[in-house]
Parts: sequence; structure tokens; C-alpha cells
Amino acid sequence: MLSCRQNYALLTTDGYWNQADSAGGYSPAVGNSDLGSKHGDAVADTLADVAYEFWKKDLRADLGDNVRPTGADPATWQHMVTFGISIGLQGTLDPNQEPPAAGRWPNPITNSGAARIDDLWHASLNGHGSFVVATDTDKFAAALTAALSAIDSRSASGSNIASSSTKTESSTLTFVAGFTSVSWIGDLIASPFNAALTGVSDTPLWALSKTFGAGGVNSGFADRTVLTSFGGTAQQFTSSMPSAGVFARSGTADAVSAADNIDYLRGDQSREEGRVGGVLRKRAYPLGDIVDSSPSYVEDTNTVYVGANDGMLHGIRATDGKVLFSYVPKGLDFEAMAGLSAPSYEHRYFVDGQMDVISRVNQGSGRNILVGALGRGGRGVFALNVTNPASMGASNVLWDDTFQTPASGADPDRDMGYVFGAVRIRKGNGGKTYALVPNGIDSPNGSATLYAYELAANGAVTRKHTLIADAGTGNGLMSTGMADFNGDGLIDVVYGGDLKGNVWRWDFEGTNPGAAVKLFQAKDAGGNPQPITGGLAVGRDTSGQVFVGFGTGKFISNGDVPAPGITSQTQSIYGIIDTGATIAARSQLEARTIPFSGKTAKGEDARGFENYSVLPSSKQGWYIDLPVPERVTSAPTVYGSAMYLASVIPATGADCSGAAGSGFVNALNLFTGTSPKSGGYFTDQTGLKDKDGNPGVIGSVGISGGMPTEVNVTSSLATVGTGQGPSDLSSGTSSSGINPPTGGRPSRISWREIVAQ
Repeated sequence: MLSCRQNYALLTTDGYWNQADSAGGYSPAVGNSDLGSKHGDAVADTLADVAYEFWKKDLRADLGDNVRPTGADPATWQHMVTFGISIGLQGTLDPNQEPPAAGRWPNPITNSGAARIDDLWHASLNGHGSFVVATDTDKFAAALTAALSAIDSRSASGSNIASSSTKTESSTLTFVAGFTSVSWIGDLIASPFNAALTGVSDTPLWALSKTFGAGGVNSGFADRTVLTSFGGTAQQFTSSMPSAGVFARSGTADAVSAADNIDYLRGDQSREEGRVGGVLRKRAYPLGDIVDSSPSYVEDTNTVYVGANDGMLHGIRATDGKVLFSYVPKGLDFEAMAGLSAPSYEHRYFVDGQMDVISRVNQGSGRNILVGALGRGGRGVFALNVTNPASMGASNVLWDDTFQTPASGADPDRDMGYVFGAVRIRKGNGGKTYALVPNGIDSPNGSATLYAYELAANGAVTRKHTLIADAGTGNGLMSTGMADFNGDGLIDVVYGGDLKGNVWRWDFEGTNPGAAVKLFQAKDAGGNPQPITGGLAVGRDTSGQVFVGFGTGKFISNGDVPAPGITSQTQSIYGIIDTGATIAARSQLEARTIPFSGKTAKGEDARGFENYSVLPSSKQGWYIDLPVPERVTSAPTVYGSAMYLASVIPATGADCSGAAGSGFVNALNLFTGTSPKSGGYFTDQTGLKDKDGNPGVIGSVGISGGMPTEVNVTSSLATVGTGQGPSDLSSGTSSSGINPPTGGRPSRISWREIVAQ
């Protein structure tokens, strides 16, 4: 029995249950188990009581609570979820309406007729499943399919988290996005830190999924401003757009006009299945899944932005979750987007990439400019003026260079791929403002290229620098890092990592970017290149040496998933010294290890890096090989001498950790590849041991039940998304206390801040 195994009861009936416990129906009786619960009543020994009893009861108290929660079912203990299907009969209540208040349910013991169908609905609510009245064979089949789909669905998150401040305080909000598979709906929650400031609260300020109902701030969601560059012209996303006919569907049971389909895509739910005359795919609420796009917070307007696979980027008011506007980029596959409303829809990616918004102070002209990518949804980037997100119009669409790969003919840009890495907007020297974009995967040329878009004061592109580092095939620049050497707030150097393990350096100290210089190529012990898909972080030690820190590994394609017949490569964590010249071989780096292991005070898996020792003067940096199949796919953050980064362990087998993956939050000295000189970077000082019994300190904290996201460092916490996605009773995050650096210390000279500090 696995501690993560889920249990379900699927009840179907063409009549009423006819034997209560008092007549010997079952033993032992559960009594009024749901008394005081959300859907409780005053009647004992009903079917609803049985469902609630076996939902709330830990069925295997001898096992750890490791069941993965979902949006509909927050329980992590071993429990039963109940689904009900009534064949042909409906009770006294309409299950398409809101259920009765607690204590108002009909008594199914004294009322032996239709009230017992109500009890089946009641049981499905208590059991956190679902209930359907099937009046014919087609509806019965559909109900079974829906129940099995709900069982198969999972809430998860692939995006990084964001915070409204770099301080760990009660007013700081953490934004976590997620999705539910099968139904392909998304969610975004905003949560403060808990009262003890030890982690993110499980009581959110708001959850986007809860704002669409009557009286919610998004009850008029379909009437918000939706902009697009469909057809190459900035305009409102309505059926009056030229060539809007691509959104029509005919000759099928789910035929829909372009006007009705565009209304559906905007958020109108009136023609969904279950409504009168409805034939379009049913949604619990009209927000598409958020898989890889990470929230981006803007302090100037207290707004958060995120991309969703409903084909839109959404701008959301951070105070209450109201969606202020949405944008549909011109480079989407619109024929595929038209299929979002089909009941047979199979998941596609649309707006799945990263974005950045420059602050008004850094922009210099009182504007907030957003530059975003489509991720897996298409190639290229777009830009919006989001200075006033509550009053957006077509003029706020600055430019849109997104596109699909053409089936034939000339390609718009053969070096531009699918941008998975972070987009960054930074002030440069010579009065320049740059939008920095790594070209990503699958460009036709297969090059590793950095795009540097020079932006005018109004956000227009005055020049596009295409900075090709590697013109060969099968490559792609996946990530970047930046450095400000003189502390004037302007970028002096940009670093990049590619799929072939190369670390590149571009000089931005002049009025134009310099050519790419290769600093290093990451290779395993066998000489095979190790891909760099996360970001890079930069710090300078007390002697003035500049170190670039990063990890290697990728998790993009099916071939990256550990499985029988697939041999995973050893991946590593690196810290290399930037001398401006190429480090020729791995042997010029000091090999470090992770010799210590044990548990944290909370019982999590823990590891420790080597005890502190200085880097030998003959070495140009250090590396640590990770156990197979562990890898790094996100960016590190440097805080004092510490480099914080998450490592992930993809699903590898049938055990619980393998079912969803796992990983570690790591903290080690950027300049030595070891633990710090004294104490540890985590506040948990539980001692660890190596194989010989020697003591060490915690340097890695284990994350189970999902793969951790990029580490979000605030002043006293290192927080990651756990990959499980947010739910009603979980923020979907894990936090570890950290020791802030004090006194004179080595400094971070790169930045990945979300807001001004």
C-alpha cells in the first residue's frame, strides 16, 4: 500500500437506497459524522454520513499523509472520495443549483422517497466527488466519463512563484499559479505569509477561481477589455475583427458561429454544455490552465500578470483578483484556439511563456512596459504599455513579433525559437533600455542567440540586436544572467547558457553590445555536454573576483523523462570565475561533493555540502555532480555569499515520490562550493552525518510530492512552489528559514528582483 494511493467510491442507482443502519444496513454505524461540517445536517446514519466518515477518517494511520490534494479535494491523508450517479431520477433538490445550507438537508431516514436521491448528492459533496442525474443512456455514459475524468485529473503547477516584496513580512503577497488537468482550468492565488512568518499562509487573500460567481469581482469577466493583434492590427478581440470566420465551426454536433465562439473565448459561459441549448465545452469558470507562465508583479500599479492557455495574457489587480484586461497575441495558432470550445478539446499551449515589466523609475519616462513570450505556444515576443492597466486600449499594444512556424515559404526569423527562458527588461549604458530575450528551442537555424531589443521612451523598438553565440545546429540559448559591476543600476555584462552547456558572455558596457565570448562548456565526467536551461546568477567575492553560478539539466521533451531504456545523464551545479577568458576543461575546477545526510527538525530529507574550505588558488571555480536523475532547470538567486537554487528529481517509478517527482532547495557558498564558513544558510541547525560519522550542516532541504520551482528568496525565507498547485487549503508552497547575511560580505551584482527594494 503506497501512502499516496487514492481511493474512490462510484455509486450508481436507478432507485432509492432502502435499508438504513437501524435496519441492519451496515456495521458499525457512523452516527451523525458530518455534524458541524460545511454540508452537515442533524440526521445520523445517512449515506452522506458514511461518505463524510470515510473522507475525514485516516484509513491508514500507520502511513504518512502523502495523498496529493486537488482543487476539489484538499485531503492529504488516506481517505475515500465519493461520486454519485442517479439513473433517471432526481430528488427534491436541483443539483445544478447551490446546495442547501448546513442543517437544511431533507431527512432521508423519515422521507424514504426522493429525499434519498438528495442524500446521494449530499454524499458526493461530503465525499468531495461529484453528482450527476442521468436521464438517458447517453447522459449516463457521459456521467461515467466525467466521473472517471475527475478521478484522473490532477492539480499541478509548472510555473515559478512571485512575491510583492523582497521582505518577509505580513503585508507581502506570494502569487502561485496552477492548473487542473483533464478539465484544463487554471488558478492564481495571492497569499500573505502566515502570522508566524514561517511560510506562506494557507488562507489566501484571494483565489482567482473563487471570483467568477455572482457577486464576485470577476462576475462580469466576459465584458472586460480584451485586446489582440489578430491579423496584424491592434484591436478589440470581438467578432467584428477581419477574418474572424476562423473561429466558426460547422458540420459537427458542436457547431458554433464565430461570434458565439469568440464570446466563449472571452469568458461567456451561456452556451456551454449543461445550459439550455448548450453544446460547447463546459468550464467550471472561464480561466484557462496556467502551466509554465510565471506570475510577474508590478509594484507601481499593484498588478500581477500571467499567461494562460486560453490564449491570453491576463492583467490582474493584486488587491482582489479582478482581471483588468486580457491580451491575445497575434502569433497564436488561431485555428487551434477556436477548438478550445469543442467538448473533444485536447490540450494545447498558447500563452505559456515568461514576461517582464520594467518599473517606471527604471524606464525613465514614467511608463511600465511589458515584454512577454509565448513559450510553447509560438515563437517571438510582444510588448504592451501597461502603465494604466485599468484603461487599456488598442494604442497600448506597442508591437507584436510573435508567429507560428510557416508550413512553407520564408520564415520571419530563422534564429528565433520557442522562448522558454526569462525575458528581462533592464537599463543599459549609453541611455539605452534593453529587452533581453534568449532565443529558446527549435529555431530553424538551431543557433544559440541572444536578442537585445533597444526600446525607445514609448516602448517602440529602435533597434534589434541579434547576437549569435553559436551558429551551429541543434542548439538554443535557454537562460540569461546579468551583472552591474559598478553599482550604477545599469547592466554591464549579460551571461547566457545554452543547450550544449556553453556559458556565454556579452559586454554591454559600451553603447552597443559586444560579441559573444565563451567562458566555459559544462560537460560530465565522460565529456558529454550538459544542457543549461535555468538561469545564471552572478556575485563578487571580497577579493573582487566575479563568480557565475548555475546548474545543468533539462526537462522539456519526452526523452528527458526517466524511464526504462532511457539513461539519464549526470548533471551538476557549478560556480565559475569570470576572467574574460575561456576555462578550457572541467579539470580546472575543484570537485566538491555532498557528503552529509539526515533529516530536518520537521522530518524532511536533508543533505549537507562539504564543510567550508577555501577554493584553491589554482582553480577557476568548482562543480558538484548530482545523483542521477537529479537536475537543475531553474535559476539560482545569490544572497550574500549564498547561492540558493532548486534541483528537481523527475518521476522515476511507482513509489510516491516517483509519482509526482521531488527535489531539493539547496543553499551553498557561491565562491567555494561548500557550506558557509560558520553555521549554515538555513536556520534549522539540525546536525547531519557523513558515512564516517563526521558532522555537517544542512545545505539541502527535501521537497516531496512534486518538483520544486525556482527559489523565491525574501529577507528570512527561501520559498518554492511544490509543483502541486494551489488549492482551497494549501498554498502549494514550501518555505525554509534562512539566515540573512550580516556585516561586510561578498555581494550580489546580478538581480532578479520583482519590485524595488
